[in-house]
Amino acid sequence: MMLSIKKRWTVVVAIALSLVTVSLHANSFPLISPIVECSCTAPSNARVTSQTQSTISLAWDPALSATGYEIWYYRASDGYSSSVTSVSGTSTSFSSLSAGVYTFYIRTNCGGTYSGYIVIEEILMG
Repeated sequence: MMLSIKKRWTVVVAIALSLVTVSLHANSFPLISPIVECSCTAPSNARVTSQTQSTISLAWDPALSATGYEIWYYRASDGYSSSVTSVSGTSTSFSSLSAGVYTFYIRTNCGGTYSGYIVIEEILMG
């Protein structure tokens, strides 16, 4: 009889320790994202390849393991943020842009994991 109680107690303790461990991990650092090893590298050498008053073309060097890229922009004059544009190549264009100062953000999509953003800042349009 004692053996049966001991086995059950071991299972209860193991489950309780698992719950405490999960709880500690979930609540220890609420303001810091968990560190995840990722081989998805950011693109490099982001640049403006052409620009008119309302159109801009961007290009960047490819990243390892890339299946595509995501790009969005922020316009400082009115605080507008665009939706994310997904592309499979290493260049894209935006047209019909209003006058203002823009910042463009580009990151690599590695098939479900993402790199950090590279930034092209303070591009004056208009």
